[in-house]
Amino acid sequence: MALATVTFAAGLASTIFLPLSDALLDALGWRDAVFGLGILLGMTTIPLHALVLRRHPHDLGYMPDGEVQSITATTQPQPSGVALTEAWHSRYFWILTLVFSLSYLAAAAIRVHFIPLLIDAGVDASVAAYASGAIGLMQVVGCVVFAPLDN
Repeated sequence: MALATVTFAAGLASTIFLPLSDALLDALGWRDAVFGLGILLGMTTIPLHALVLRRHPHDLGYMPDGEVQSITATTQPQPSGVALTEAWHSRYFWILTLVFSLSYLAAAAIRVHFIPLLIDAGVDASVAAYASGAIGLMQVVGCVVFAPLDN
């Protein structure tokens, strides 16, 4: 649930902030645009974090993923899984690490090179910023469409 929420918010953020960054860059120059975005980020995220984040879910009576603790439950559930040293020496751990690393590398490479590629192809920088923001919008659409299929 938490990962889906972060993915959803990140997709919307890129849809909003890439065109906003382009507009600020055109209006103010890169130094003032970065400074303005930093101020905007601080003004929006610091109060939200102060209001929403707490130390631990169990401080609010919640279990992971928002389940409410039962009043009659007096024992903590024992975590299941393997020890860190066992996982560290597992071939599956390293395969998963490699696969996730390559996946994020590919996604980052697309995001880093997408706007310069469009500009080199003759697309206006503002249109390229909107097109890059559309990637985030499609990420949100993908979460909404495919999240119910997870059950």
